[in-house]
Amino acid sequence: MLDILRLRAPLALLVLAAGFVSCFDNDSTASAGSGIGSGQDFGIDSCSLGCGGGSNCSISSIATNQEIVLTFTRPVDPSSVHSGTIQIIDLSNGSAPAVNFIVSDNKVILRPALVESGFGVQFGFDEGASYQLQLYSSPNESTVVKSTQGAPNTTPILCTVTTSGLMDQVPGAPAVTWTPNEAAPPAAQDFDVVLTFGDLMQKYQLVDPTTGTSTTVFLTLVDDDGQGNVLEIPVQGLWSVELDQNLLQTRMTFVADNAYPGVISTNRYLRLTLDAQIADLAGNLLVNSGEHVLPLPVTGSQAGIFEEDFTNAAWLDEAASGEGLWGASPGVLDSSYAVVDGEAVHVGGGSGVLGPLYVSDLDEISLDTDSTQIASGVLWDEGAESAQDVSIAGGVFPYSEVSMAGTSTLSGTGGNPLRIFSRGRISIGPSASLDVSGDAAQPDPIVQSDPINSSEADGPFNLGKYMPTTELFKAGAGQFENQTYSGSLDDAVGGFPGIGKLSGGDGGRGGDAWYRAYKQLPADPWYFDGSLDGWAQSWQGGPAADPARFVDGLGSESPVEFDGVDGFNGNGIGNIPASGRPRSSASDILVDWQNGSGMGSWAWPPLSNVIPWNADAAFPGGFFSSTEPIRSHYQTGFGSSVDLYAIHRSRGGGGGSYWTLGGKGEFYVSNFTFGSTTVPSVNPLGQPFHNNSGGLDRIPDIDTATNRRVFEFNGRDDEGLEDLYVWNYFEVLTNPGTQEVRDAAAGGFDPSIVSGIETLDPSQSLLRGGSGGGGAGSSMHGSANNDGPGVANPGIETYRNCDGGGGGAGGGACQIQAGNDFFLDGTIEANGGEGATSYYMSQILS
Repeated sequence: MLDILRLRAPLALLVLAAGFVSCFDNDSTASAGSGIGSGQDFGIDSCSLGCGGGSNCSISSIATNQEIVLTFTRPVDPSSVHSGTIQIIDLSNGSAPAVNFIVSDNKVILRPALVESGFGVQFGFDEGASYQLQLYSSPNESTVVKSTQGAPNTTPILCTVTTSGLMDQVPGAPAVTWTPNEAAPPAAQDFDVVLTFGDLMQKYQLVDPTTGTSTTVFLTLVDDDGQGNVLEIPVQGLWSVELDQNLLQTRMTFVADNAYPGVISTNRYLRLTLDAQIADLAGNLLVNSGEHVLPLPVTGSQAGIFEEDFTNAAWLDEAASGEGLWGASPGVLDSSYAVVDGEAVHVGGGSGVLGPLYVSDLDEISLDTDSTQIASGVLWDEGAESAQDVSIAGGVFPYSEVSMAGTSTLSGTGGNPLRIFSRGRISIGPSASLDVSGDAAQPDPIVQSDPINSSEADGPFNLGKYMPTTELFKAGAGQFENQTYSGSLDDAVGGFPGIGKLSGGDGGRGGDAWYRAYKQLPADPWYFDGSLDGWAQSWQGGPAADPARFVDGLGSESPVEFDGVDGFNGNGIGNIPASGRPRSSASDILVDWQNGSGMGSWAWPPLSNVIPWNADAAFPGGFFSSTEPIRSHYQTGFGSSVDLYAIHRSRGGGGGSYWTLGGKGEFYVSNFTFGSTTVPSVNPLGQPFHNNSGGLDRIPDIDTATNRRVFEFNGRDDEGLEDLYVWNYFEVLTNPGTQEVRDAAAGGFDPSIVSGIETLDPSQSLLRGGSGGGGAGSSMHGSANNDGPGVANPGIETYRNCDGGGGGAGGGACQIQAGNDFFLDGTIEANGGEGATSYYMSQILS
């Protein structure tokens, strides 16, 4: 095998294009054996395919990037070399591949063209294709390759070759060199960094052509004063790359946004980092990946006097300086504390004692607003040989300048608002984000083993619970048993909320499922009494269920005992704790609402196995004096059940409010999405609420007919009111004239009533995060007893509980103050967190 000719002198080349496709490049040839030799005759002397005059080629397989070399007996006239004298076609379709004809003295090279696209790099020969190569000859053809003296080619060639795989055109692992380097340091501070790879490399692994950024090659400015104080700054700029098929090289160039600093006395240099995954087109990894040192220009120093009279801005560090302080009057600096007519002329951006904050592309930095000490980027503790810690308070971070590049993200944690000060400029790039949004509802981070007091919850997706078939509680194991579902009492705890940060309010916890909610003493029965007539998993005959079976929440039981089944209010603006509860502390609900808290929602129904329907009844109201058994859907005209299942839904919790209003919680959606799947809302056995084929309506509704009295959600459409029971129902009932707060209402904070709320005056104490969303109450549903055809108002016998989802946290508070320009090309996000979603039954997720 002979090496293919590589032409290093571009002036000696004539490249004749014969199409344009993509492929790879190769490096080996074979000698031909039967050239025509001497005299004035002109023809083939040798061929890389082993082709003799008029015979087939001895080599029939080549790589997709392999060159074909024809060597003639005398120098070739370049003008005679084209697709009319040398033809190569794809036998499958007759098309000509993208091949370049290169003439050099007595050689003609057929080189597969190199094509770059958004899909990568390809060559002119397709993988697995068969090509026919034909060299026309005299006297049979008049149009043939000729010598520089005009002699026609007399050697015909007709060969067929098949392509397979790639050749490593520069065998072995590639290496890279660069400039500047120690042997050729830069002479000036404005220079380009050029990397030269000794092979054709995977171009799109090196540079993203749309952004000019690289995820495999990095430049960092390193300044080491020799005392352990090392400053590292990513160099900002643009990368570009080009492939050179003639030289079989790849050149990568970096142009910095600004000039580089020089070197005087410190150990200052550029660090070049090459990722270990960089490879050539054949997949060979770079042999000298890792970190390398690139020198910076030596600027030198000399003894002298530095004089700054501040009469011009020649030495101004604009990015780190307050606007208007330099040269406000010729020859002087203005004072950042100057006061004119009682107003500060330059409020400024703080001391800048923390130094610059550079957030590079892809970086995610979070600042802890509860911190009291943070390392300075400009102060050095000589004794400790480390950066000096600076005291901060109240979430204030005084930087000299702030720059966010690429897709970087800056966020915060802790209870204080995030307050970013810059003595100079602040720049948030087009794809960068300052994010102080509140957290969505989440799984409880603390899992307790106590089945009674545990705060464990489902998190952002709450699944409905079956009531156990046996209705027996295994006290030792802390579990219910069921043919379909087996789980601990922890599973029935209301959904955990989003936890507020940066002064944002916590979301409200969801309501517990009924069979989890209450047990004060070991002697107390659980939610059901197993000794009474049972409640079935499906239709059955036999004795009717005993109404007293679900003992808690009936008769003389106080509603306070089941306080946990209702959703909880979110915390107010600035994370003011919420304390209102509909059963135990209804008088505090109005205060929570005025603080912006998103309201929780009633468990529905608010009692365990009856629907209260008359909210106007005398105290203690419809909770006890006007109730109906939970019924299935029933057709009034025929006096019989037409549907087997009833659905009772609480509303979702209300959204918190501050500058913008949240929304009132809804009781029903036609479908919902979890992950990438969207499914319809269903009844307890997985049947859609809408049954178009059967005409049944399973959407929760209200029907106040005497023989019906169905309140499947907390509503009172018959009287034009939103709620059958308002959220502070017991307070309104005992203290008539109290302002009503709706069930699952959005927070009621009104910013217009606060004087000066739009001022930046810190003494107003108005830098506060948004309020949390409310949690949803528990919901209930079940199937009807088989009382037989024609039986009116059949009762519900099987209960299934679904604990409520938790509310999202309110968005955090942030103050941004720059002493110079503030460039906002990216985004500042301060959204409230998403509340949880509750699903009735786990089957719908399969």
